[in-house]
Amino acid sequence: MRSTLHRICIAAVALAALLTCLLASAPVRGQAVVEPATVDIALHKLLFAPGTMPDAAANDGQTNPFAGGEPLNGVTFTAYDVTTDFWTQNPQTKDQMAAAQEQIAAPDYVAASPVATVTTTGQGVAMFARLPLRSHGHYAVYLFRETRVPRGVRVAQNLVVALPLGTSRRIDLYPKNEGAKPVTTGGQRFVKVDARNGRKLAGAQFVIRNQAGEYLTRQQQHNQWKVVSGGITSRYQQEKLVTLTSNVDGSFSVDGLTGGKYALVEVRAPAGYVRSRHPVTFTVVPGKFSSAVPAMNVVNVRQPETPPDTGVPPLPGTGIFTRLRRFLPQTGAARATWLTILGIGLLVIIIGIWHRKRSETHNDEGE
Repeated sequence: MRSTLHRICIAAVALAALLTCLLASAPVRGQAVVEPATVDIALHKLLFAPGTMPDAAANDGQTNPFAGGEPLNGVTFTAYDVTTDFWTQNPQTKDQMAAAQEQIAAPDYVAASPVATVTTTGQGVAMFARLPLRSHGHYAVYLFRETRVPRGVRVAQNLVVALPLGTSRRIDLYPKNEGAKPVTTGGQRFVKVDARNGRKLAGAQFVIRNQAGEYLTRQQQHNQWKVVSGGITSRYQQEKLVTLTSNVDGSFSVDGLTGGKYALVEVRAPAGYVRSRHPVTFTVVPGKFSSAVPAMNVVNVRQPETPPDTGVPPLPGTGIFTRLRRFLPQTGAARATWLTILGIGLLVIIIGIWHRKRSETHNDEGE
């Protein structure tokens, strides 16, 4: 009997201990769950054919909200910590938070704090691992911007993620891109030559201007046009304009332009030549750019030769001064030259007076 009672007591104690452990490990209603210090954000890049882009849809951080689309590799994302700029706007409501996100997602927003740069690989995934959940005393906010895309793909809108997004340590988002519609382009070939003898000239540099007065730049292999204030010859490098340079055979070319009229503007002349101030107008025909397209000659004239400085000021070019110059010393300044002339003149006058006096003396003796 005592043995049975002893076994019952031991079982009761063990059961109580087990219940205590279970109750201690179970979350209590209202008790805060310990949040992770970092999160992983995976960007799944999807490519859609032109005209098939689905409408915008909310990402829940887990599932793909879009039907279709192919994984796209080779897209480079740069993540920026924009927490301070976001919370400085003090958004309180859902609409205010959305407005703050749109402001930071704008193309002209200047992001100053890059965190990491990742390129999509495998199944079109760029993994940003261990991003801090909090930053500067707030839940972190990150801007994801495409800084490089493959050729033929349109750059997507910027993505702003305000944490937390769910309770998972991993967040999966599905940004999408649209393939660019094929555009037929063309180009033009040129040859830089001496205006007098046709000799091929190397080292000349040019920029391209469209009919709107804008100059050609290229970013991520895409043409862009910009207005340049001030002198183009002093700003073309600072503005990072597309610069064409003539080769040793004088040849250079431009391609990838849509059909229309353009101007070739010289910004630097070959050594020893005068820069042409007259833009060369040319027309691009879509689909035409090859060795069969005739090259346009672009001419330069030589800089005028400067005569050597002998230090002798020029004398008057007519009359007796021209004949006297052969007998005058070829050194000194203008003052010395004219003093020499004056001295010679005085000497001639003195000799003349002396000769006259002598003649008069002989005449008197003869009488």
